[in-house]
Amino acid sequence: MNQFGRTTSRMCAEPAGSRRNHPVLAAGIKWFRRSILFIFLVIMCLMNQHAGAQTVGPANAILCNLSAPFTGSGAAAKLISGIASTHINICGFTITSSAADTVNISTGTGTNCGTNNASLTGTLNINSTQLVDHIPYAAISTPTGSDLCVNATTTTLTGIIWYSQF
Repeated sequence: MNQFGRTTSRMCAEPAGSRRNHPVLAAGIKWFRRSILFIFLVIMCLMNQHAGAQTVGPANAILCNLSAPFTGSGAAAKLISGIASTHINICGFTITSSAADTVNISTGTGTNCGTNNASLTGTLNINSTQLVDHIPYAAISTPTGSDLCVNATTTTLTGIIWYSQF
């Protein structure tokens, strides 16, 4: 019979001075386990603190503060002159035409972007309606020092481009 009045076999009996069943020690172990759990939860909360939505694109958005109106010429025409060591950053454009038309916004150097010409938008089809693509920050940029040109197939096309240059 043990100290609590229970019958135990000799193999399972704890010595009278055992720390395993000591109430103060058991409370300390319980406190230690809860402390470890609390610290773990605090660490997990701190790790997830910065797990917000991920930013897509540059950390500093390029805002457009300039605009350039244009009228189609039936050929490529320089709209914005490039400046050495700067980019032309395009936020968007609005294009209208009274007839079916195509337009291509491109970049390059030389007369009417004739050298190193590269399309920025591909060919856009205008079917006597308005085409609008305008967002508050730059989505297209030219290479450093390049001009911006518009190539419209008719003279009935008009529009405006929003941009910044630096």
